Amino acid sequence: MLDKIDRLLQSPKVSKYRKAQVYLAIGLFIFHLIAFVLRLVFPESHRVEQLVKASEDLFGVTGALLLLVMLDKGIQAMSDVEKRRQREVYNDIKDRLRSWFGNDNKGAGDEFVNQVVDDRNYTDLKVMGQPSLIDQVQSSIAEQYCEQIHFEFTFYPTKIIYGIHFESLWPSVNEAMFQLIRDELQMNDDTGFIRDREIPKKPGWIFLIRTVQAAEALESDHALIMTHARHFVELVGHSYGFIYSNEMAERFAGAISEVNAA
Repeated sequence: MLDKIDRLLQSPKVSKYRKAQVYLAIGLFIFHLIAFVLRLVFPESHRVEQLVKASEDLFGVTGALLLLVMLDKGIQAMSDVEKRRQREVYNDIKDRLRSWFGNDNKGAGDEFVNQVVDDRNYTDLKVMGQPSLIDQVQSSIAEQYCEQIHFEFTFYPTKIIYGIHFESLWPSVNEAMFQLIRDELQMNDDTGFIRDREIPKKPGWIFLIRTVQAAEALESDHALIMTHARHFVELVGHSYGFIYSNEMAERFAGAISEVNAA
């Protein structure tokens, strides 16, 4: 929610309005100050009395503008705190993935993790497969597989959701890969991971996810969030080699072939 508000506040039209609002508030404050000083210096002046009356009439407008400015700054501050917390979590996940993958035959940790992790907007961290690790299926199929079957760690205002996403264009392919991966990794309901069709943006997609509810907000349960960030890394580390293997990519290609043959 804060992310959406922040994006709205940062839009060009709203940003221009915010600047005008601040300038107007400053102008009104200066006007009130001038009226106050002139009243002290020229207490008998009729024109000064008119100026003071105008100043008094504008008190309500000035107060409303100052309140809007303070509210705007407060929302920005809350958004900055959330973004900072999210960056901390993402950096922790990436550091642990570098350590995890840097010690195997996939190559240097930094380079490999930078290729498979997408965290550009700091609300959804996605860990995808690397097509170069799959050499027994057609390259276009390998690319589809690595992108459409992936791990994801997502922030919401008072909770996080993480797990494996099945986002093929064909629901039957998602169903087949979901059943296979869930059974092989034994990610049943007892483990906290459940099948979800409500959160996905498209009806045919399936998420095998775990939901962690924070007590109040992200900054309030930072320790809990960091704990599950480490669990996410363990999920990726333990299952990455299995999911993005030639065998699993071949099963994916077979499921697509069945769709095309139907």
